[in-house]
This record gives sequence, structure tokens and C-alpha cells, in this order.
Amino acid sequence: MKSMGWLSLLMAGSLAACDTVKSDMPTGVSPLTKDHPVLTVPGAVNTKDRYLEMPVEVRGFDGGWQGGCKTAPPVSRSDWQLVDGGSCLYVHGPKPEAAPAVNGKPRLLKVVGTLRESRDGVLYISIP
Repeated sequence: MKSMGWLSLLMAGSLAACDTVKSDMPTGVSPLTKDHPVLTVPGAVNTKDRYLEMPVEVRGFDGGWQGGCKTAPPVSRSDWQLVDGGSCLYVHGPKPEAAPAVNGKPRLLKVVGTLRESRDGVLYISIP
């Protein structure tokens, strides 16, 4: 019986630690996956200072070259856009494989790279 009490205490402490980690994360950010945070496009844009120059995974929809970013591409004309919820983020690198568009709706993509900011202040993900 005493060992069950310790086990319950250990489990309660573990759950409390998990709640602390989750509540400490900004909106649009999931706990770490492998060795990098998982962000939505709005999460990356809204927490850029926290994750700048770090490896991140960002999930959003394929905006192609006309996705709604209001600025010119930060690195090259071949930079494409990742969009979600009215937020836009450029990606410098190849598009990952994804399911084709269905009924004209854009593809949901997962992009892993380094979150960077150009000299002009344009936020983007650089895929190695």
C-alpha cells in the first residue's frame, strides 16, 4: 500500500510538470518535437524573438508565390509562402512533399528549417 502512495505522488507530480510546460508555451506553439519547437504560422510570427535563428517546425498552408505576404521575397525570387489564419511567412528552400490540393483548397505543409529575419525585417524559414 505504501508503494502505491508513492506511485500516486510521483504520477501527480509528473502531471503537474506537464501542465506547467504546456501553460508556459505561447499560443500557436506546441511542446518540443525531437529537438525543435512546432509552431503554426501565426505562432512563428508572434513569437519570432523567442525562436529567431533556431531550428523550428512550422505548419501551414501552401501559399505558393502569391500567398498574401505584403513584402518582396527576402532571399530570392524563388522563395515561396506558408500561410495560415491571415499570417504569412516566406520559405527559402524546396517545398516538402504533401497531398495535392482538394477542391481547390491549399495543401497543408510541415516545414523544418531555421527561423530567420532579413536585413529588411522580413521573417522567413531557411531550409537547409
